[in-house]
Amino acid sequence: MYQKYKHQMDSQEEGSHDQKAPKMSDAARRVESCWMQIDAEEEKYQDWKPPPPDLPGFMGWRTVRIFVSSTFTDFFNEREILVKKVFPELREWGSERKIRIIDCDLRWGVPQDSTTAETIAICMEELDTCHHVNEGEPFFLNLVGERYGWIPGGGDITEEVRQKYDWVEGTSITFMEVLHGAYRKKNPNAAFFLRDPAFLSEVSETHVSRFIEAEDLGREHLKMFKTRLKQRFPDQIFSYSVQAAGMSSSTGREKVQLTGLDDFADQCLEFFKSAITRKYPEQLTLATLSLEEQEKELQRIFIIEKAELVIGREQEVQALMGYMTDPGSCDLSKIVGGEAGLRKPDLWTLTPQDNLLCVVQAKSGWGKTSLLAHLVLTAIEKGHKIFYHFSGSTSRSRDTSDMLFRLMEALTEEEVSQEERENFSTSVDKQQELLNKALAKFQETGRKLTIIIDAVNELNQSNLVDHLSWLPPSVPSNIAVIVSCNEHPPTLARLKEHPCYWMTVGELGESHMRSIAVSYLGRYNKHLHKDQLTALTQDTRVDSPLWMTLVCEELRVFGDFQMVTQKIHSLPDTLDGLFGVIFNRLLAEDDTGCIKKAVCLIATSPSGMATEDVLKLLGDVGTREEAPPLHWALARRHLKPYLRVSGFPAEFVTFSHEKIFKAVEGHVITSRDERNKWQVHLADFYQYWSDNSRLRTFLLPDLLRNVGLKDRMVKFMTTDKDSWAVSPYQRSSYLRWCRCTRPTGGSWSSKPVMICTFCRHKQQCFNPANRWQAHVSCVICGANCFSPMTATASLCTFHGVGTPTSAKCVICKRHMSLQVKMSGDIQGRLCGQCGFGNYGKMCSYVGQ
Repeated sequence: MYQKYKHQMDSQEEGSHDQKAPKMSDAARRVESCWMQIDAEEEKYQDWKPPPPDLPGFMGWRTVRIFVSSTFTDFFNEREILVKKVFPELREWGSERKIRIIDCDLRWGVPQDSTTAETIAICMEELDTCHHVNEGEPFFLNLVGERYGWIPGGGDITEEVRQKYDWVEGTSITFMEVLHGAYRKKNPNAAFFLRDPAFLSEVSETHVSRFIEAEDLGREHLKMFKTRLKQRFPDQIFSYSVQAAGMSSSTGREKVQLTGLDDFADQCLEFFKSAITRKYPEQLTLATLSLEEQEKELQRIFIIEKAELVIGREQEVQALMGYMTDPGSCDLSKIVGGEAGLRKPDLWTLTPQDNLLCVVQAKSGWGKTSLLAHLVLTAIEKGHKIFYHFSGSTSRSRDTSDMLFRLMEALTEEEVSQEERENFSTSVDKQQELLNKALAKFQETGRKLTIIIDAVNELNQSNLVDHLSWLPPSVPSNIAVIVSCNEHPPTLARLKEHPCYWMTVGELGESHMRSIAVSYLGRYNKHLHKDQLTALTQDTRVDSPLWMTLVCEELRVFGDFQMVTQKIHSLPDTLDGLFGVIFNRLLAEDDTGCIKKAVCLIATSPSGMATEDVLKLLGDVGTREEAPPLHWALARRHLKPYLRVSGFPAEFVTFSHEKIFKAVEGHVITSRDERNKWQVHLADFYQYWSDNSRLRTFLLPDLLRNVGLKDRMVKFMTTDKDSWAVSPYQRSSYLRWCRCTRPTGGSWSSKPVMICTFCRHKQQCFNPANRWQAHVSCVICGANCFSPMTATASLCTFHGVGTPTSAKCVICKRHMSLQVKMSGDIQGRLCGQCGFGNYGKMCSYVGQ
């Protein structure tokens, strides 16, 4: 069929004016008439100039809308690449420049019961929105193949649409989109991608009709359309090739699968990045900011994204605004608090006029972070002075000291000195002292301030006893403090130690869940029909906003808009089941294997993947070959809704929600052997390849213990100088795990652990980091054994082999006589930790 079509196109090219081909001549005349009308109206548009760009929106953000125009059935593969690769990368790139990028894909935008006339009006009005947002020069992407598209009849177009858009009779909707969105005003932000039809020779006869124009008029239109585009936009035309790779039923319908679209995706990204930069060159980038400014800007970006999804929390916002305005007379519930708070109220300057804190509690996934983000933006709009901090929003946001630095500067309006920074990092008492002074100083100013700190349960602390010790029991009367937490028992206990106001965020109803779906998809210019929304809300038992946003993300990237209803009915109604669907899709679409490797390593590592080591961890540890950066870039983009970066100064890529950890364990790491495989991979990296001494010391011992590698644990602890940072207690604990557990007392063949004359003064024998001589070092962990309370070291029957009167030096392995000892031969000893209690009666052999 393709060969027949190609022959017809070739013949049409050669004989378009041949009088013996009246049908072709008629088609050519009709096409020529259309272009005569377009050319006649050229003068109407040639003097048009774009107005100056509008000022950035709220908090300095701009919006860029990219309209995607093409025939539908033949560009399924390209649209899937756009939604899963190109637009996610553009959004990530734009967010750093305070540019919100929205792709307008009208496969989703037309209501199911719309008439033809309404459908045409919706398409054109959407394009009008793009014109308005970007000053008459919309960002426009047109995909051109071998189909011209459906040509509506005269009765399908209302008179209003005909007059408003100078409708050209006898042309397709896709053509009119190009005319209105790009051609008439010579739009510099328009890109046209022409697909090479050579791949059609590989498509079966059954399916090739989806890709080629059946009518002579359409073919004639298409030929002239391509010619005119090349003449008018010579620098905005891009050609690309694809290959047919069989059929795919991933969406529930059989479709031709096309490959080789990487070049297409790269050209799209390059064009729109350049076009957006040219249109809005003054946009701020994070690279120009200091670390403190970057932190503020990243948190600002975070709350803007979170606040957009707040639905049905009007009463909560009103109650919290009431607390901020007049804490003493708000309607929130009050709890009495414990009789004796562990935070030592005498360390703080407290008065009867102080304000109580306000605590917002919610189940994980119920939207407390989005609620507080919305509260921050609402309060700022109303003129309130706000200091906000959202734990988990950035790589530095869980660092308590860093948060307190920012708070101190907000209270004193002075930069925190380096000495104060060091005090903050090392002393909880100093944190309390300096923060107390800053609060007292701010009270003297008479100004008002609201402090909002989200997820205090995620703030790190050196130990649990000091958790939230920096938080004062009350604050001066001109300050209001709102903190939030999930159902984390230690945090809830600490917050209830003192009187405070308390708000518990409840579940959302069906109408609000519907609104979340509408709002989330609306951010990407997509819309569900009424029956689809009903199926999404009534047919499920889930009341979590997290579940709804994850479902909407799945629907957003779903490739076949005609199968959305069936997709909704197939979705599980539990969060765990939904994650199973998500990970199955991600792994099925992962050609490089990088996505599975990333989620498994994050789930099995104690802290996630260190950002500085991601490419190494995802590569081949045995050959020390890093993964290609492009592979990780693609994986990160697909996983972005489920990841976040945390930790400071070392940054770790981890999951954005605790429930994702459980989902990976249930659906990806399905056995103990699978978990061990990934932990061995991590252990191999940190023991044999990692250059980060701190991370090796921090992570490797636990990994080795988790997978039972005792010999490697002993080797690390006794020969690797990076083990110096392991505390004596931890070292003893790790090596105790490696020790033989057999008893030694009373056995005829148990033997003392001996150190010969020649080795007794050697250093670093059992611990490469200390300088103790061997005769005063614990033969297990290398700790000091000066104390007379230390125990002697012996071997059990199994490890004390040999004749009853002989032994080996534990250091040099020289044979020694237990009957005829040299003057310097001594029995090795165990430190107070390795020899404590019954440990002193255990065999002192360590290893496998």
